[in-house]
Amino acid sequence: MKTNLRLCFLLCAAYGGLQSELIAIDRYVSPVGANLSPFTDWATAATNIQAAIDASAARDQVWVTNGLYDTGGRIVAGGSLSNRVALTTTVTVRSVNGPEETIIAGAQTPVTTNGPASVRCAWLTNRATLSGFTLTNGATLEVMSDFSGGGAYCRALSATLTNCIIWGNSARGNGGGVCQGTLCNCVILSNTAILGGGAYNAWLSGCAITGNLASSGGGVYCPSNQVAISNSTLVGNLASTSGGGAYQGTISGCVITGNSSSQGAGVYGGQVWSSLIATNNGDGVRSASVLNCRLVRNTGSGATFSTVQGSLLIGNTPYGASSSTNLNCTFVGNDTAVAIGGSTNCIIWFNTHPSASGYKAFCLLQPDEQQSTSLTSDLWLFPNLLTDGIHLAPDSPAIGHGAGIMMSPTDIDGQSWSNPPAIGCDEWNPQPLIVSQPRVLPGDSPGQALAKVELAGLASSCWCTKDGVPIEDGPHYSGAHTSALAVQGFNISDAGVYQVVASNSFGAVTSALATVTVVCVDAANLSPAAPYDDWSKAARGIQEAVDAAQPGAVVLVTNGLYNSGGTYVAGDMTNRLVLDKALTVLSMNGPEQTVIEGAWDPATTNGPASVRCAWVAEGAVLGGFTLRGGSTPLNGGGIWSSGLGLVETTVGCVVTNCRAGGNGGGAYQGRLRDCIITGNSAGTNGGGTAMAVVDRCLL
Repeated sequence: MKTNLRLCFLLCAAYGGLQSELIAIDRYVSPVGANLSPFTDWATAATNIQAAIDASAARDQVWVTNGLYDTGGRIVAGGSLSNRVALTTTVTVRSVNGPEETIIAGAQTPVTTNGPASVRCAWLTNRATLSGFTLTNGATLEVMSDFSGGGAYCRALSATLTNCIIWGNSARGNGGGVCQGTLCNCVILSNTAILGGGAYNAWLSGCAITGNLASSGGGVYCPSNQVAISNSTLVGNLASTSGGGAYQGTISGCVITGNSSSQGAGVYGGQVWSSLIATNNGDGVRSASVLNCRLVRNTGSGATFSTVQGSLLIGNTPYGASSSTNLNCTFVGNDTAVAIGGSTNCIIWFNTHPSASGYKAFCLLQPDEQQSTSLTSDLWLFPNLLTDGIHLAPDSPAIGHGAGIMMSPTDIDGQSWSNPPAIGCDEWNPQPLIVSQPRVLPGDSPGQALAKVELAGLASSCWCTKDGVPIEDGPHYSGAHTSALAVQGFNISDAGVYQVVASNSFGAVTSALATVTVVCVDAANLSPAAPYDDWSKAARGIQEAVDAAQPGAVVLVTNGLYNSGGTYVAGDMTNRLVLDKALTVLSMNGPEQTVIEGAWDPATTNGPASVRCAWVAEGAVLGGFTLRGGSTPLNGGGIWSSGLGLVETTVGCVVTNCRAGGNGGGAYQGRLRDCIITGNSAGTNGGGTAMAVVDRCLL
């Protein structure tokens, strides 16, 4: 017993001694400190950061209060470039109040930026940490040994920068903002280099990489795919050669948008998983492996020379994918879906032009799709996609008709594929999933509105609430336990906050709280007053109400002829009504009582004096009107829609006596339901409609 107690005592003593050796010491830096070593309180704080670092041992922590630290410098052994701060031991240097208040500024050589007078902001050894600083105005020498990392140079990936702003730095070679290291929750802004304007060979997590410039890798340059970028945004970066957002690397969970380059404006090379790659000025991705991504509205094709699996390619020009291998992808709204390459298990619908070439196997193809050599018969059936262009309705012919070959592990939602799999980027699953949050849409009869949430999965029972109060069927409501609550005689009293809970035997989901506002229009009202939220203050014109409304609102229009005024759409023409935001314009009493009238050019019908009836942006919808007498030199004399045909743009309308010099005398593009389209003409194609999806309509 005594032996055991003695052993425990000795172990505890040894452990206590070890702990005492590992105790870290806090040191302090302040511009108004007394500068008395060892700087262990604020009264004796060092006046410059380097002095406190030099006094520190491994694992010590240096606290830095507000100030601009732009003097002094330290050359690290083996180099020639001065660093404003050099973390040469495994210390942590942390600001008290964050990067907005605590700035480390380097120096740039006049005229050449990088040169003999340059000072880098920070140098970090292995396992050192710098947290909560702005690093700005740093630069490098022009010699190879010291031409990387204008803002910060990290000796290895184990050096860490957290919560830093790395802004306005330059490197003659690699990594204008930072070279190597691991960066967490940092902003990397407006840096320049040859390779990696923002960062070179660095691990990035939760970072914002914006406005950086390089020859390759405008935002980030990764020499290999072993370097990872995760949960970060790469926005507005520029590469003159390749990789506007990123060059190579393993990229996951990122938003990559608004970047520019002649090759791979979003990403060049590497592996990209579960990311949004949108509106880049050039290819979304080039020479990359892409899995479960959304490639949206890129201007040099969504993907080029790439392998694309389980992804959505929507609204890209000129191609969704070019010279690529596409597996279980969905192509919608692209100028041309596919050029060269091969597509297997893909949905190719709602695209402007047929694919240029390439084989297609086990694909759902739109009617005008021109087939070349296929491995098997393709399906020429309507895909029954939901409005997001991703998920499938329960009756979609895509379900269970794909080929079980070369499968990626999961679909775009991260769910396992069935065997055989669905065609397209999403595997159908029975559990409920909210595809679009509640909003008010035109109903099936005049004056009716639908408070609708769109669900994927098996049919669900729903519970609808307004302002927290459950809704049940009665004279005013029907379908209270479905995903489309019908509201009879929708009026200003129906404004409020709606929410839906949906469930089936496989699960339950709850929608967001959707605030619905109402804006009123009455052509006969004598006292209009913005925001037109009451009939006594109703706008006299529909456009005034639309301009005053917020997205998600309902513009409620009572009886009248609306045939005055006009709004010009840049690059197009004058329209009697322009719906340029996601809202619903709904007549109270239907098309017999509520008319929007355009105008023909009095000299040539389709000349420059033409006025189209309505222009409808994606996400907006017009319900229950007569559209008549509209004209255009180009497309869509009655109504022009920017939607892809997935979302309803015109419901319960009569489109008549309209003329188009080009295509779609009555309507061009969009999706029309329960409409009458009669007595219209076009100079080229589609006297009634062109490039539109038409449901339950009379032409």
